[in-house]
This record gives sequence, C-alpha cells and structure tokens, in this order.
Amino acid sequence: MANFLLAGSFALWLAGCGDVSPRSEKTPNREPQSKQRSTAAAAKPTSKPHVPPRRARRRVAAKPAPQPTRRKRVATLGSSADRSNRIDQERVRALGIRRLEGAYLTLYTDLPPREQVDVLPAVFDQAVPQWCRYFQRDSAELVGWRLTGYLMQAPQKFRDAGLLPADIGVFLHGYNRGREIWIHEQQTDYYRRHLLLHEGTHGFMQTQLGGAGPPWYMEGVAELLATHTWSDQRLGLRQIPAQAQAAPGWGRIRIIRDQLAAGRDVSLQQILHYGPRAHREIEPYAWSWAVSAFLDFHPRWQSAFRGLQHRVRDSPPDFSERFMKQLGADWFELVQEWRLFVEELHYGYDVPRSAFVRRDPHEVPPEGALTQVATDRGWQSTGWHMVAGRTYALTAEGRYQLDDQPRVWWCEPDGVTIRYHRGRPLGVLLAAMVAVPTGDDEFAAPLLQPIPVGRAGMLTAAKDSLLYLAINEPSSQLSNNKGTIAVRIQSRERNRSSE
Repeated sequence: MANFLLAGSFALWLAGCGDVSPRSEKTPNREPQSKQRSTAAAAKPTSKPHVPPRRARRRVAAKPAPQPTRRKRVATLGSSADRSNRIDQERVRALGIRRLEGAYLTLYTDLPPREQVDVLPAVFDQAVPQWCRYFQRDSAELVGWRLTGYLMQAPQKFRDAGLLPADIGVFLHGYNRGREIWIHEQQTDYYRRHLLLHEGTHGFMQTQLGGAGPPWYMEGVAELLATHTWSDQRLGLRQIPAQAQAAPGWGRIRIIRDQLAAGRDVSLQQILHYGPRAHREIEPYAWSWAVSAFLDFHPRWQSAFRGLQHRVRDSPPDFSERFMKQLGADWFELVQEWRLFVEELHYGYDVPRSAFVRRDPHEVPPEGALTQVATDRGWQSTGWHMVAGRTYALTAEGRYQLDDQPRVWWCEPDGVTIRYHRGRPLGVLLAAMVAVPTGDDEFAAPLLQPIPVGRAGMLTAAKDSLLYLAINEPSSQLSNNKGTIAVRIQSRERNRSSE
C-alpha cells in the first residue's frame, strides 16, 4: 500500500499542471486544455459514486478530519526534479534571457524589463507566508526552499538554453513539475500573476505536503489560492473577485454562467470524481475553483474541507469517497446550498453571509407564529413546518437599510422599484418552501423557488416543507444592510376550523 501511495504521489509530481485562460469575460472559451498534446472531454466516473445515506431530521455539522499536532517535513520525491544547479548561466544570458531573484523564486524570462514583470518574484515571496498559514506549515521549515520559474514569450529560446526540457510537451499556459514552473506570457498582468501563483501552489503542495490530492482538489485549491488582489505592492490570496475588471483574463465565473445557460450543469459528484484527463478542458478548472471556494468560505463545511490537506497522498478515489462519507447526513443540505450558490454565483459573492441559516422544524401553532428576518443574510429558515395542501398567510413589517452609498437607502418589505434584481424590486421580501429531498440523485435536492411576499402574501405548500425567507438582493450587497423584518405566519385552514 505504501508503495502504491508513493507511486501515486510521484506521478502527480511529474504530471505538473497545464492551465487555460478564458478568452474574455464576454465570450465563453471553448479552446481545449492540454497538459500534453491531446484534447479530451472531462472524464466521468465509470460507476455510480457513493452517496451518503440520509438520516431523519438530524443536522450535525460535518466533523473535521483528525489533524496531527504538527506535520512532519516531507522529503522531496526526487532530487532530479530540481535542475537549477545545472543551468548554463552564460548561455542563458547570451540568448537574451534575464534572471530575476526573490527569496523563494528564481525567475527566468525573455520579456524586457518592466514593472509588472520584474515585480513577480516579490509577488511570489508574499504568497509563501500565506500558503504556510493556509496549509499549517511553519515558515522556519522553508529555509533554503525555493522554486525556479520560467516566464516565456519565445519558448524556443528556453529550449535552446536547456531551460525547457524536451520531455515537456506543448502546453497552453502553465505547467509545474517538481520545483520548476513554466508559464507562457499572457495578455493581462492579472492573469500572468494568477498563473505564477497557481503553479506555485502546486509546487508548494508537492514539496511541502508530499502530494496534491485528486484533480478536483489539486486544481481547485490552486485556483482558490491564485485568485488574488494586488494593490499598493500588497498581495491578498484566496479572493472571490469583486468584479470582472478586477481579474481580467480569469473568467471562471463567466464559464459557469455560460455552462448553466447552455444546460450543461455539472453535479457535485461529477466534480469530485473528475479523472486525470478532465483538466485538459477549461471548464473543469472553473468548476473545481467553484467547489473549493464554496467549501473553503462556507462556515459549516470549511473545517471538513481544510482537513483534506492532511490526506493529499491518499489515492484519488479514496480521497473523494472518504470526504463524501465524512459529510454523512449533511450531504443533501450541502448539495442544496451548492446548487443555489452556482445558480446565483456572481462577482463578489459573499459565501459566509449567503450560507443558509437553519433551524429545527416545528408546526405552526393555531394562534400563528412570528419570526425575524435579518436583512444582512441570505436564506434563513423560519423553523416553521408547512403542511402539504395547507395555505398560509404571511404579513410582514419593518424598515431596513439596503445601502449607505452615496446615501442611506431605506426599504420596506415591498422593496424599492428604483432598482431591480432578477426581475423583482430590490429588497422585496421573498419566501421559499423547501421540501425534504427523496431518492439518491443529488439533482433531486430541491432548488429554492423564490416567491415574492412583500407586505403580505399567501402560500400553499405542495409538499411538507420548511419555510425559508430572505430579501431580494445580490449576495455581494448584503454586508452593508441593517435592520430586520418581522413576519407573522398564520395557517388559514386552522383559522377556519376554529370559527
């Protein structure tokens, strides 16, 4: 078994990573991804993946994976992976290739001197402490650790200089092997940095963790930790870009939107079972990023997701199956929130604020029930059970703030008609009845079907359901809201029976 795991880790060490940049935010990219030379469709599991069994009405947060008190230093998987001491520096200079030095990165490039290129080693140096914090590494263990990178405008120069080995085939944008990373020049400064950080994350995981996990995790985490901000010479990793203009050339959110519009939704199980050839296409990069960002930012599942870094040397099937089993009874609730996240995904999406607020269900009493809706959160369970076939009257009141720029925007449950979101007034009170899913197909997990309520509305439950409430506003705009809405819920059938 130990030999199998070592062989699997060594295969990942050699495989490296190829990456593809979307063409633009407006045009879906259909250019195939190639880590070698061929194009292949995303691999699908050959057998039906394990689906954790449901347990009746039990909501227990996913247990974090056991974590060691301190991870031991991981030995490198082969000294041959580091060729930096065999580089012919005179030949490199003669071919017009410059060498830029940082504390953790030596970067060779044939690009002429300019600020956004020459600053890359400093960008990389700022990333390393953030990788250490994320992966729970002691930076003192990195004494002497460094990667060698090659930023190429004319790859043949690097072939001639011995910097691009013949056994590394054609790749479109980025490639990692061991302690070396190769990057083609990009059209935007942002995506050039993104590729450096993406491939650097691979190099860090391979050398410091001893592996990088299955394709969805390896590429998802690299995307997560490469999506960044760079302002006033300061780097921030692990970002959901606030707007498309903040991440030119990246385009993962646009890819997901285009796939949904074309009816090519990808299930969570399919993503967790991506095969080794899946990321020869651009779309799996977007979906892997989305899953990793959703789980890593979500307050309920972050601990379980972060614990996966301790299992990166497991075989890919074991890695994903154990993760799904660990989630256990939470699986269908996770799928439910994941599907809403994908459906509503936009730049600046606030995962923690949009995480469902869940409460155990109780039947609405004869005298009715009251609940409070926080306007700075996403969907919130009222805790009230809606009986199939029964009609309920909802009345709402309250005054709350939707924005504070350029001045305070006040709103009431009917919303404000000066601005609309998804075809409805901004800030209007919405309701959704969430039924318990049936069957093992994760697409059976019901999507929320928002119903505008405003100051007053009537709801009839088609199935036994839980009542959820929220205001109509993009996730990215929830943080500056203030105030609550008081909602009264009354069963009309019970009113009639008591008369």
